[in-house]
Amino acid sequence: MFLKQRKIPIELEVYNYLQARTDFSEDENNYYGNLAKGFLGEVQFDEWLQEGSINLLILCDLLFEVTHTTFQIDSLGIAHNKIYLFEIKNYEGDFYLEADRWYTMGHNEIKSPVLQLKRSESLLRQFLKDIGVMLPIESCIIFMNPEFHLYNSSRELPIVFPSQLNRFKNKLHVLPAVPRTSHQIAQKIVSHHMNKSRFTRVPAYQFDQLRKGIVCCNCGSIATRLVHKNALGCDDCQSKEEVDAAVLRSVQEFRLLFPERMITTTAIYEWCGMVVSRRAICRILKHHFLLVGKGKSCHYQVE
Repeated sequence: MFLKQRKIPIELEVYNYLQARTDFSEDENNYYGNLAKGFLGEVQFDEWLQEGSINLLILCDLLFEVTHTTFQIDSLGIAHNKIYLFEIKNYEGDFYLEADRWYTMGHNEIKSPVLQLKRSESLLRQFLKDIGVMLPIESCIIFMNPEFHLYNSSRELPIVFPSQLNRFKNKLHVLPAVPRTSHQIAQKIVSHHMNKSRFTRVPAYQFDQLRKGIVCCNCGSIATRLVHKNALGCDDCQSKEEVDAAVLRSVQEFRLLFPERMITTTAIYEWCGMVVSRRAICRILKHHFLLVGKGKSCHYQVE
């Protein structure tokens, strides 16, 4: 049972929204790719867990602070007598271990997932103690990608390889039913979740420097234009979308990227690249948002 669902990370949302509107550096492109790939692996893990009945209370994408240290957890599973800590990886390709260090086949050292897991487990144990939860923790790294292989691995490592996923799930299937006390523990843990990290890493951007227009909902390009009074068409993939839906998506982008800016007809008209008329923008905003103020100071807020 999922008590806390996974949401797309704000960092990834920002990158998704900026992709068509600016040019990333090589480092930013690599970071964006790793973010997207990691999130895909986490979503695949959630879907894998939902296939069949498992007596675990699943909490996804948690962020805590303990002794001035912020740490993130991919997934927790609350069982009747213990807590499972799942570190999810979506690595692809061949890797090898040498003296406890992890390398790609190109001999590039990467961060050790095992050390990451140990750090998370230590911080989680301290956090649980602080909130009065004394259950033991069982930690493991879940590799979701069937194209992943690790050479020189030891069977003592807390790792579940792609070929072991089904057998690992069989172990979870036989867990006893979760009692009411476990639900109370899960709610207590979720109540301490932090909604936003102070250390998000996104590219620097300014409104005036970004390309304006309405991003295609299908291919992600910014090559949309009005093909009918109620529809937009994409010159790249030929897909179509209703004007209202496209504008509302653009408002959502604007709100996330520029939370300090007011939502006004002029701002959204400019953000949409003047693809849709000012009158249509005004109509859509009035229908879906609350109009605040009068004259030049008027703007829209979420109801």
